[in-house]
Amino acid sequence: MPIHPEIQKFLEAQPVPEAGHIPALEELRMRNKEMTVPFEQRPPVFSVEDMQIPLEKRSIAIRVYTPEGQGPFPLFLYFHGGGFVLGNLDTHDVICRKLANSSQHKVVSVDYRLAPESPFPAALEDCYAALEWLWLNGDRLDGDSSRISIGGDSAGGNLAAAVCIMARDRQKSMVSKQVLLYPVIDHFQAGEETVYDSYYRFDQHGLSRMRMSLFWQHYLKTPGRGNHPYASPIRAESLQNLPACLVITAEYDILRDEGERYAERLKHEGTPVFHKRIQRMNHGFLNRFHRLEESEEAFRSIAEFLNQPGGDSVGNRDGQKSGAQK
Repeated sequence: MPIHPEIQKFLEAQPVPEAGHIPALEELRMRNKEMTVPFEQRPPVFSVEDMQIPLEKRSIAIRVYTPEGQGPFPLFLYFHGGGFVLGNLDTHDVICRKLANSSQHKVVSVDYRLAPESPFPAALEDCYAALEWLWLNGDRLDGDSSRISIGGDSAGGNLAAAVCIMARDRQKSMVSKQVLLYPVIDHFQAGEETVYDSYYRFDQHGLSRMRMSLFWQHYLKTPGRGNHPYASPIRAESLQNLPACLVITAEYDILRDEGERYAERLKHEGTPVFHKRIQRMNHGFLNRFHRLEESEEAFRSIAEFLNQPGGDSVGNRDGQKSGAQK
């Protein structure tokens, strides 16, 4: 199907970079900040509260979104996108508000450390620490710690997938379900061939190969670390015994094929997987085009997945498994 006309207008309005121009990180961060949805255009939610997760030598900022209704609420831990180098609690505020309203989950957004100031695995460690804290303290938020789902978009989807693998490797059953929104799943370096055809077909539809390669360079100290399964979840030796997963991909996204390949492999290795490709959309559509019907379709799919029976965590509070992972 042809790309959505609203997205086409947006792409045509973007400045065309000079040949060979590689934007500096400061330039990317400035553009990202400028594209944040103004507060007055964000959907209302019952309550929003900024908090800090205390760690031994520092803290992690989180933002808690509470929908209308009576708790304890199921919990959804959310990791924002931005190529591991961009984004914060404000840039993805719209997505979290819509998730809270549509799913009736209490959404907890994590302001993890960014590269290159804090390269891999700093962001992953923050996200895992946030999960452990929420599992032990969810009742303080009027939440149900036996029903914690985690998810994220783009780089945040990478972090969510990696956190699930890390929790499994540490034999901790804290996650009920995982939601991966057009996720980064595999390392890419400019100049190298890739098996994912979408990297070539949709290079001019928002997220480019050059930009993705730049993000990976900032995130990893050395390209060789891209082989680590916590950096590239699809390269994990095993994807067994992981939480049920929803993968949402966009038709015009360079990351489409790797996300769909990951869904296929999860299914092949026994994980309950639900995949939905949103037609006519490009990378990042849930944030920039949250009012389009295609975005509403995606949010409905997420809410349906989160609220369907099954997948509750079965671990004790010390993190040890007490039964089979659902």
